[in-house]
Amino acid sequence: AHSVNLMSSLLGAAACGCLCITVCRMTGPGPGAVLAAGLFAVSRLSWQWSMVAEVFSLNNLFIGLLFFLTSSFQCAENSTQRRKIARWGALCCGLGLCNQHTLVLYVMVIIPWIFYRLYTLKELSFVGLISLGLSFLTGFLPYLYLPVSSYL
Repeated sequence: AHSVNLMSSLLGAAACGCLCITVCRMTGPGPGAVLAAGLFAVSRLSWQWSMVAEVFSLNNLFIGLLFFLTSSFQCAENSTQRRKIARWGALCCGLGLCNQHTLVLYVMVIIPWIFYRLYTLKELSFVGLISLGLSFLTGFLPYLYLPVSSYL
C-alpha cells in the first residue's frame, strides 16, 4: 500500500511539473511558473488526493500533459511539429479517458480547437484525421486488458 501511495505522490508532483512547464511556455520563464505550480501543489484537494492511492493524481497528470501539449501545439513553428504534438495529444486523451472520464470536459474543448487550428492553417487532411483517430484509439488499449484478464 505504501508504494501505491508513493506512486500517487510522484504523479501529483509530475502534474505540478507539467503545470510549471506549461506556464513557462506560455509566459516565459520566471517566478510565475513556479508560483503557479507551487500553489497547485499545496492546494488542499491536490495535496489530499496525492497522499492516497486514488485515480486523481494520474488524472491531474493527464490534464497537465494535455495543457502542456496544447501550449506546445500553439507555439509550434511548422506543420511537422504540430502533427507530432497532435498525435501525442490524441494518445494522451485516450489514455486519460481510460483513467477517469471527467477528462472529457477538457477533451471536448481541446479537440475542436485543435481541428480548428489545423483547418485554418490548411493542415487538416483525411490521412491526418485517420492518424489522429488511431492515436486516440491506441490510448484506449488498456480497456482490452479487461476482457482478456477475465479469461486468464
